[in-house]
Amino acid sequence: MDGSAWQQAIDFGIDVTLLDANLARTPAQRLQELVAMNRLQAQLQSRTLTPDRRAAIDALELQQKFGALLDGAP
Repeated sequence: MDGSAWQQAIDFGIDVTLLDANLARTPAQRLQELVAMNRLQAQLQSRTLTPDRRAAIDALELQQKFGALLDGAP
């Protein structure tokens, strides 16, 4: 990519090499990479977080995502 905005980003000092490499992949390849990274995150968390801490983080994430929809839920 050599568009003006792309070149401006490079000139500004932004390293676009990883973005460029990711754009060279097909959408299916990008999804496979995302799934692999999600699995890695889950493995790391299962090794480093206690079950109680994991449950607390999950509850907080649900509250942040669904907020008021959870108010009054059992």
